[in-house]
Amino acid sequence: MSAVLKSEAIRPAFAPQISGLARPALDPYARVLGWRELAAKTREVATKNGAKAVLTDMRETTAELIYYLRDANLPVVVWYRGGPPQNHFEMTRPLSRATPQPLLYVTLLKGETSVLKRFDSVGKIATTTDQGSSVREAHFFLLSGYEPDR
Repeated sequence: MSAVLKSEAIRPAFAPQISGLARPALDPYARVLGWRELAAKTREVATKNGAKAVLTDMRETTAELIYYLRDANLPVVVWYRGGPPQNHFEMTRPLSRATPQPLLYVTLLKGETSVLKRFDSVGKIATTTDQGSSVREAHFFLLSGYEPDR
């Protein structure tokens, strides 16, 4: 086996160490590291604040939280912006009036989003930068009183 193939076979095991050597813009592992930590923080914040479900606003975040929270009794739903669905989760897991509340809204977007305007009660809980990647910053909000027609 060539040296290149051998290095490719072991690289994922050392991804966190390799990731730390590169700037975030050049880090080949930035997209795949840190999701487990984000899910652990999500579980912790949801439990501490009594959230009954998790709301996300991006396909990637939804997919990773569904995977890493699969053993939690915490449904993960996605914000559906209307129009044709942009991904599988907007078709199968959209936020609805039937979604249990309060919701823990987990977003990677900076600044205020239109999601917050659709709720009677909005409380900013935390902002965290995951330990697996210096490029992912998550914001946590506790939401209740969903009004889709607002």
